[in-house]
Amino acid sequence: MLPPSEKSSTATQKVTASSKNMGDGASMFVQLVDCTFKNNKQTHSSIVNNGGTLVGTNLEFVNNENEWANILIYDDKWSRVEDSLFEKTSNYFTAIAINGELHLDNVNFNENTNMETVVHIIDGSSLTAENCVFTNNNNAIGPSMIDDESTLFYNFANAGTSNSGFGCEGFLLLEEGEVCDADGECPAICCDFGDTTCDVQTSVPSVSPTSSPTESPTTSLRPTEQQFEETDFVEPILAGISGKGTSSAVGALKPSESILALSLCAVTGLILL
Repeated sequence: MLPPSEKSSTATQKVTASSKNMGDGASMFVQLVDCTFKNNKQTHSSIVNNGGTLVGTNLEFVNNENEWANILIYDDKWSRVEDSLFEKTSNYFTAIAINGELHLDNVNFNENTNMETVVHIIDGSSLTAENCVFTNNNNAIGPSMIDDESTLFYNFANAGTSNSGFGCEGFLLLEEGEVCDADGECPAICCDFGDTTCDVQTSVPSVSPTSSPTESPTTSLRPTEQQFEETDFVEPILAGISGKGTSSAVGALKPSESILALSLCAVTGLILL
């Protein structure tokens, strides 16, 4: 695992926050625009969304080291990332949804190193992916895995090449009751990037004709839900509200009904509760 240290970025930030009645008791809504997460070492993840709603536009995650992920979504309503870049990061997963909805639109995943996958969808989650590109990512399993309790909702105009793993250049859809293990067993269907016949939004869905991959990964260490629950979250302070300086994090966000919007910023960590 990565060393439990954190490296801060020099940042120029503009942060505004206001309250809003969400109506249905929803928790934090956060919008990130033109934000950069770069050269950070996190003991968990760059962004943790636990029950909130996240919209990110024109984000860059570059050269980060995370023990979990750049973006981790847990028990949220939905999170959307668009027009963004994940490049040369080292993680368990580049992005993971655990019982949440993840929407990716025009996102480039390039030269990331992951102990499992680039995009990991498990425990009743759903993935919508369109216009995304996966290139030269080094993974144990592959560019993406979706477990048997989760859904590939939309797979449109995606592409990928030169991604390591089980040999599936697309989304691995695990068969019922199955997991990928270190012995090279991964009973799954490979849904090629852009193949709408194996997503659920297609009017007459069918399985992809690609056979199940058999190549053994170098490592497969899927964290359990208990491991996630036992993880100590360090609640950072809100730093670098305006002007130039060194920010340690943007986080400790706990209002039950509020909105936080960040634009033109470079930040190191964000926790949504």
